[in-house]
Amino acid sequence: MLPSDVQGIIVLTKKDQTASVVRDAKEKGIKQIWIQQMADSKEALDELKDSDINYITGECILMHFKPHGFHKFHRSLKKFFGGFPK
Repeated sequence: MLPSDVQGIIVLTKKDQTASVVRDAKEKGIKQIWIQQMADSKEALDELKDSDINYITGECILMHFKPHGFHKFHRSLKKFFGGFPK
C-alpha cells in the first residue's frame, strides 16, 4: 500500500501487472508515472490515455537519473541522434 503523500511512481513490473499498478495510482490521485522500458502494456497505456496523468513510457530510468557506464553512453547516442526526450 502506498503512503498517502506519494506524488509520483516508477513502475518496474511484469507487463501483466502494470495496468493494475496504473489503476491503483490513478485511484490514489498520482499524476506522475514513469513506466520503465519493457514494463508497458497496451492495457496500461489504455488506462493512461485521455487522463490528466503525466506519464513516460519506453524509456530506461537509468539513462536519465545519474547515468553511468553503458547507460551514460546510450544516453549520449540518443541525444546525438535526436531520440532523447526533452
